[in-house]
Amino acid sequence: MLTAQIERCILRRPGSINGYSPVEVGACRMLHGFGFYKHLKFNTPRLIDPDAHPEDAITIRSGVGASSGMSENLEVVARVALPVFNDEAFVEKLHATLNEAMTNIVGHAYNAEPNSVPYANRAHFDNLQLPLARSGVVTIPQLQHRWWFAGTANDSDPQIHICALDHGTGVPAVAPFTMSSALEEFWAANPRKDPSRNPTDAEVLEAVARARREGFGTGRRGQGFPNMIGLVEDAAARGSVTVLSGEALYEFRLLGPNSAKLERCFALRNRFAGTVVEWDISGPRSPREGGQHD
Repeated sequence: MLTAQIERCILRRPGSINGYSPVEVGACRMLHGFGFYKHLKFNTPRLIDPDAHPEDAITIRSGVGASSGMSENLEVVARVALPVFNDEAFVEKLHATLNEAMTNIVGHAYNAEPNSVPYANRAHFDNLQLPLARSGVVTIPQLQHRWWFAGTANDSDPQIHICALDHGTGVPAVAPFTMSSALEEFWAANPRKDPSRNPTDAEVLEAVARARREGFGTGRRGQGFPNMIGLVEDAAARGSVTVLSGEALYEFRLLGPNSAKLERCFALRNRFAGTVVEWDISGPRSPREGGQHD
C-alpha cells in the first residue's frame, strides 16, 4: 500500500517524492526484498546489496486495466509457487484462479458509470470515481484503472501469500450493478431482516462471496472471489481469503482439511477507498486428507 500511494503521487505530480528511506536497515531490506526501490525507480540504500533479492518474494507489480500485461505479471506467481508446492496441476489451477480473480477485481473496481450505481453508495461512487475531474484538474490515465500485487512464499511450510490492491470504487458500490441478478437471487433465498432498505456494504460483500458458490446467477461476472475461496475450501491443506472494500471486511478461513470453516463479513467504522484482497494458500491437500485438484 505504501508503494501504491507513492506511485500515485509520482504519477500525479512527478518529482513530488524524493525516495528517502527508513532509518531502520531491516525495514530497508524488507522494502528492497519486495522490489519497492526497483518498482519506484528509487536508489537502493547504500547499506543494502542491490543484487540481493530473496527467491521467495513475489516482487511488487502494477498495471492498468485487465490487459495482457496483467496475465504476464501474474506468471511470476506460478514460477515462485511451483518449487514451493511441487505440484504442477495445483499451481496451474492457482494461477488460473488468480488471473480470473484479478480480472474480476479490476472489473468491479472500474467498469461502471456513476449513473449506473443503483443504491445509497452512489454518493461514495461519485466521490471516489471523479475527484480530479470535478476539481477541474485534467485526469491522468495512469491513475485510472491501476492495480498492484505482491506476495511471499515459504517452501518449508509450504505456503504462498498474495496481496492485491486497487483504489477504485470498491466491490460493494459496483457489484449491485455488475452482478445484480445473482445478488437478487441470493437475497431472495437468504432474506435480510428488512428487505425494503438498501443493503449495507457488509451485506453486499458477503453476497458477492457467497452467491456464485451457492449457484445463484449465470455468466462470468462475480467468479473471482468464489474461485479463490473454492481453491482453499476444496484443494488446499489450509488457507484463507480476506477482502477489505468500502465499509466491510470479509473473511474465509480453513485451518486444516478436516477443520471447521470460518466465514464471516462485518461492517467497519471507516471506509476504504478501493479493495484489498489477501490470499493465503497452504497445499495442495494430500489424497488422504480429501479434496481433489486436477
